Amino acid sequence: LGILESSIETAVKEHNAALEKLQRNGRPIYAPEVQRDQELKARQTLTASLDRLAEKAAAFRERAEKTAAGRDDPYSWLSTEELQRAAMLREFVAEDAAVLGVEGLTRLSIEVVAGRRQLDRSIAFLLMREATKTNGVPVDVFARAAMPPELAAADEEIQKSQSLERKIDMYRPEWIERINRNARGSANYDATGTPIESWVPAPNNG
Repeated sequence: LGILESSIETAVKEHNAALEKLQRNGRPIYAPEVQRDQELKARQTLTASLDRLAEKAAAFRERAEKTAAGRDDPYSWLSTEELQRAAMLREFVAEDAAVLGVEGLTRLSIEVVAGRRQLDRSIAFLLMREATKTNGVPVDVFARAAMPPELAAADEEIQKSQSLERKIDMYRPEWIERINRNARGSANYDATGTPIESWVPAPNNG
């Protein structure tokens, strides 16, 4: 996934570099029709690259989702012995979580992510349950610490893949143009740069 993320950045940089080559001192270097054709080629090249990368990110996510099929059943994460241990520790962990509060639980989650703290899976399971009762605490960190290693790794890969898929969409020219349209009232464009919709701001009757 790290290589995939680098490929996204490379595709965008190459697109921007291609557009820069079509300008000299801030002015187009070709006649309008030729200039437009060259800009469309750069746009279509970027779109094709992002499409390929989106397929790869989706493949990573789908593979991980098959491995993580049991993540929706937290009680299946722990062995019988671990569940028994969790039952014995439930009241103690609840008291500790209440003392820690949002700030303490958040700080603990950061230490877990950074690898500075290792949590017993039974305790992580209980902290996850307590975190769901407290707004502002990252439940997913404690959940992942409670999962079996292979399930936790798959869950992390799902999150990273989804993040990359969102990043790819945000780099698409049509997404950027849609944002500009909402901000400035400019036209929306498809992947070829052709306007597909006109937008006129509503009259201000105030």
